[in-house]
Amino acid sequence: MVLGGNFRDFFQESLLLAQVTNAVHKVPIDWTLIIEAKMSILMPIFIIIALVTYRYVLFFTFILLLFFDVGMYVLHFSMGIFIAKIFHLLTPTTWKTSKFYAYRYWGYALIAVLVAADQLYFIAIQKVDLHDSYTYYGFIAKGIGNALLLILIICSPNAQKFLENKYLVFLGKISYGIYVGHWFICVDIIETYYFASLQQFIGSYYLSHILIRYGLWTVASVAVGTILYYGVEQPFIKLGNTLITNLRKTTYWKYLS
Repeated sequence: MVLGGNFRDFFQESLLLAQVTNAVHKVPIDWTLIIEAKMSILMPIFIIIALVTYRYVLFFTFILLLFFDVGMYVLHFSMGIFIAKIFHLLTPTTWKTSKFYAYRYWGYALIAVLVAADQLYFIAIQKVDLHDSYTYYGFIAKGIGNALLLILIICSPNAQKFLENKYLVFLGKISYGIYVGHWFICVDIIETYYFASLQQFIGSYYLSHILIRYGLWTVASVAVGTILYYGVEQPFIKLGNTLITNLRKTTYWKYLS
């Protein structure tokens, strides 16, 4: 509202009721929060349906896609439900004895292509467009690729051990800060104020643009993620724990629990 938005738009956006296209955005990726809010409301229904059979989950997914404004993102959440449904079957033994194990290297290559679908597409057409960084089908492909990657990790103790590396664990901790801050830092600051002046040193070679641009983005994103994690997330987590601890000591706690 301070930046010029009206009360109705501010109210709808802040309660995640709708994405207001003419609102003032200083965190451009806030559009994803509305999707997460919608899916959080639908998730209990998905879980109840999945307890019966996953075929009904597929049916419910297509109903939502056809008749409700939930977007294609519901496919990604339904894939997550499917993985949860078959989680007890995903073991190293079942993976190594499955008929797919003999073709595992082709599977790894397929996962890599699916996850990088948009990037491969834009590299192929020699295009770097900040406001067109993914395609409709590319987003679906990446969802399928990440679902397959998750299944692979669940079935692989070696992959799990690799992901327990302290540096990767640290990136996991600061990942929400990276998510929240990366667009503002990378696009609104680096791209707007600095990248144009750097082009004279980079030259016109396409690969150098890619490497330097993403290099700057990576360093800046990790830096802002670290600042937000230690400066915002951790203090508020501690505050929340303190409030809960104090609340448990009151007579009201028995009514809440």
